[in-house]
Amino acid sequence: MTDIFFADLVRETSYSNGAEPFILEGASPGYRSFAEAVPQNRYFYYAISNINTPREWEVGRGYIDEDNRLIRDAITSSNNNDLTDFSDGLKIINLTISAQWFAEQDGDDVSVHSHDVTDINGIGAALDNKQDVGDYALTSHDHNMDEITGLSVALSGKQDVGDYAPNTHVHAYTDIDGLNDQLLAKQDAGDYADRDHSHNIGDIAGLENIYSSGNHVGISKSSPDTLLHVERSNHFKQAHFSAGYAGSDCYIGSVTSTTGSYIFDNGFYFSSHKYRATSPNRSGILMVGGQVHICADQSLTVGSNTIPTRVISIDNATVTPGSDNQIALGKSNARFSVIYSGSGAINTSDRKHKKNIGAISDEWLDAWADVKWSRYKFRKGGKRWHLGLIAQHVHQIFQKHNIDAFEIGLCCYDEWDDEYQDGVDQAGNDVAPLLIRKAGRKWGLRYDECFAMEAAYQRRELHRITEKLNMLSKA
Repeated sequence: MTDIFFADLVRETSYSNGAEPFILEGASPGYRSFAEAVPQNRYFYYAISNINTPREWEVGRGYIDEDNRLIRDAITSSNNNDLTDFSDGLKIINLTISAQWFAEQDGDDVSVHSHDVTDINGIGAALDNKQDVGDYALTSHDHNMDEITGLSVALSGKQDVGDYAPNTHVHAYTDIDGLNDQLLAKQDAGDYADRDHSHNIGDIAGLENIYSSGNHVGISKSSPDTLLHVERSNHFKQAHFSAGYAGSDCYIGSVTSTTGSYIFDNGFYFSSHKYRATSPNRSGILMVGGQVHICADQSLTVGSNTIPTRVISIDNATVTPGSDNQIALGKSNARFSVIYSGSGAINTSDRKHKKNIGAISDEWLDAWADVKWSRYKFRKGGKRWHLGLIAQHVHQIFQKHNIDAFEIGLCCYDEWDDEYQDGVDQAGNDVAPLLIRKAGRKWGLRYDECFAMEAAYQRRELHRITEKLNMLSKA
């Protein structure tokens, strides 16, 4: 018998039709959704009833797949116990207990369930080598030392008790190998005059270019005016930081007032006060002329320097992408939660950027007529009601009309693999990569396209109603 999952107070609605898997569209008030209560791909008993057509019903065994659809397998139904071909209307889906399950339980009489020891494979052979109870006499069980392998040899190298006199056990320091040589290299006590011992910082090899003034430190700057002041004429890589492993380098530097300052990773090389990307997927930050440019990947010449391609530029009035109509804001698996703005979005609608311009076909509008608007709450943090559409439902409706909802710009669908980042422990050691985003899939809608479709549909219907009214008024 299939392992069946049970849960209390699970009920959802659906507007799906036919004998196909049902798209679940939210829990009924006072109930839980299937996604909240039932693990994916676990079988359970369900009962479906069509509120608009009560004669249509189905009880079966099913499960919820990765797209939050009910995969159905009918046990008994209004369609001679086959999958019911449901018509339009609101469906109520309950998690239930089927009469079949009770019948299966009645067939298992556990009170007469037993096994003889000979019925269990291998247990007889395992017991044959065991002693009977009471055969082992613990108090009379002993062994001579010689009978324990290796014990006599191990003890033969030990001293007898009391042979070691720690108070009289001494060694001269000359008896200890190497100790005398180590002591000869040390100063005698009192030879180091701490108060009279001093060095100028320039006397210490390697520190000739380090200066101090009060609590300020300068590197190649004799009069530092900040806590740390680094200055070296005509030198681009002024600071280099590294965590000590490949790919961890970071450089900070500046060239002239016209080219600004830079922070960039190890994917660049410096030559004649220029730097260029040595491989893809490199990044840096350019600060010049009152602007901040976040850069990545391939090189782009700015002034006399070559910097990575700009991804985003920021000044006191705008935040702009580095190229026109090429960079997305967020991804399907890394979305912004809310966008605040003082006005709405402006979409390019210039005729010269469009082709194949024509009227919206009645076939599209007829399909849209079957799309159901819904109210819903989001599963994560969903406290408020929202109004809108279900992407899978829109796709399914247009598919029934033999129209690809992706091709006409209504639906979106994305999949992604697990994403990892390099793992480093608190001591800076490499550890196993960290999973930062699990693999998944997500459906979406372009609501501007949906609203345009809705407006066109409403305009057509209003036009048809107006024509009929005109005909009636003339009659």
